[in-house]
Amino acid sequence: TRRWLLGGIFGAVATATRVNGILMWPALAWIVWREVGPERRERVRAAVGLLLVGAGLGLYSLYIYNLTGNPLEWAASIQRWGYYPGGAPWMEPVRVLRALCTHPYRYLTTDHMAPYDTLYGVCGILFLAAVPFVWRKLGAAYGLFMLLNLYLPLSSGTFEGVGRYCAVLFPCFIWLASMRSRVVTTGLVVGFALVYTLALSLFATMHPLF
Repeated sequence: TRRWLLGGIFGAVATATRVNGILMWPALAWIVWREVGPERRERVRAAVGLLLVGAGLGLYSLYIYNLTGNPLEWAASIQRWGYYPGGAPWMEPVRVLRALCTHPYRYLTTDHMAPYDTLYGVCGILFLAAVPFVWRKLGAAYGLFMLLNLYLPLSSGTFEGVGRYCAVLFPCFIWLASMRSRVVTTGLVVGFALVYTLALSLFATMHPLF
């Protein structure tokens, strides 16, 4: 809606409260590039809005620096949990799919994390498969937003936390809500309700589901 400064302020709130919120920046930059008007004043306001988005992460890093002496301590902390983003994002999905296709029973019964990795992995793969449809329905910016937010957890070498990342991929839910088939809509509601009940039960009983 071209309210660049207001969007920048809310973007700053997002990047200040959740580090991976900065992954929305390329999508927002794409929207600015495609939608900004020719007037110099509007272009300046759009540029300031984009800078404000990054300012949220900067302020959070400054806060962390005051606490620890390291402005990037938030990155070092997740590595202590065995979380190392930046690898090949296809490695873990391929590994799980290969195990499920070649020896599913042995995989699910001998590896104590296999059921949870399967749940995480299938979730991530389904959201990844939805990207082209979101891209076509809502535009490149929303597809790019989903790709970047899926790349981060899938490139970490572990599936832990994939569900948290997928839960905030709102373009996918907008796309699903736009389907007009009553059969498909009913199936989605029932399917999501069943998965939600299962996930809540596992979480409440202290299973490794986050």
